Amino acid sequence: MASLAVGYSNLDDLVMVISWAETNFRGRAEQASIDLELFGRTTYEGKYFVPYVDSRGSSISIRAYDTERNRRFIGGTSVSTANDVFDERRTGLELRYTVPSSKHVRMRYGFRSEEVSSSYLQGTRSIGGGILEPIGDGSSSGGSWSRETGNDELDEGRDTFNPGDLTDNPGPGDTAGPIVVAAPLHPGGRLASFTVGRTSDTRDLINNPTKGHYTDFGLEYAGSILGGETDFQKLTAEHRIYRKINDEGDVLAARLKIGTSFGDLPLFESFSVGGADTLRGYEDDRFRGESMALLNFEYRKAFGDKLTLVGFVDIGSAFGGQFKTVVPGFTIPADEDSLTPHIGAGAGLRVVTPIGPIRLDFGFGDEGSEAHFSFGHTF
Repeated sequence: MASLAVGYSNLDDLVMVISWAETNFRGRAEQASIDLELFGRTTYEGKYFVPYVDSRGSSISIRAYDTERNRRFIGGTSVSTANDVFDERRTGLELRYTVPSSKHVRMRYGFRSEEVSSSYLQGTRSIGGGILEPIGDGSSSGGSWSRETGNDELDEGRDTFNPGDLTDNPGPGDTAGPIVVAAPLHPGGRLASFTVGRTSDTRDLINNPTKGHYTDFGLEYAGSILGGETDFQKLTAEHRIYRKINDEGDVLAARLKIGTSFGDLPLFESFSVGGADTLRGYEDDRFRGESMALLNFEYRKAFGDKLTLVGFVDIGSAFGGQFKTVVPGFTIPADEDSLTPHIGAGAGLRVVTPIGPIRLDFGFGDEGSEAHFSFGHTF
């Protein structure tokens, strides 16, 4: 199969996608593919999939990629930026081995080695005020004053001020204004991780289910012992249910997804909620944090085989955590310390086309409204 597609988004502008795939490579149902994305974002990706490597039906997949795309960071009240869009490049290799353990259950094991670029987007944050203390003889007519901020890492270097630069000469014990610190949003680096997961799947149709359930548990361990430069662990769990509620084929679908992490989780691996696949009615990656919780409900009403009308309600957020930057003492806090559910609701269309099912959703949230364009069902 060969395909050519052109798309547009307000984040990536114009994107052209060129794909080639062999779905019966060597006459053994093996799959090999090459995908290119050009202009608004750049992707070079090769995939190889072997569906049967033993009598149990175990499979192996290999993915090599070099991607560069625009990402959005919205700091909320914690961090301010002049521009919320930055470039992110990821180059790496993924391996996955899947083993069926019963008719509906399979185990998966994976390894990822990836190089992630540093962001070029600079954020600023006010650290807070402090008490001025004299340096040297403490003369109010000359010399300098240092500020005790309450932040241990910042106080090691002590911010120093020249009274001649201020409109008023400060004296010992005077309160200074807030410190404004600027830094790139996150350092990049090498990431290496091992994953293990368990999936139970009783859906009648994978791409457009009308009944059944899907349950997945996953653990990811990233560490220097695997060759990476950061150490963290992520736990995720997801459960979906589908129910046909009448003879016309209307379906009620629901999804619960939760996740949390431990260790030194970098910003580029944080959980994110917001956008077409999570919390509709909000910008992509609107909320970031070390943990997340998400609940989705959809009512799907089919009009023939080609058109489906969907009403949805999404509830969730990502929260918690302090993410390091390249500047010692300057961390980026999650916009919310604890779970504060945000609600998005709206309606959408699913249209079956020759290039696949197209999804168009329009949602309303706490911060306004958003239109979302993607492919397939949200879950």
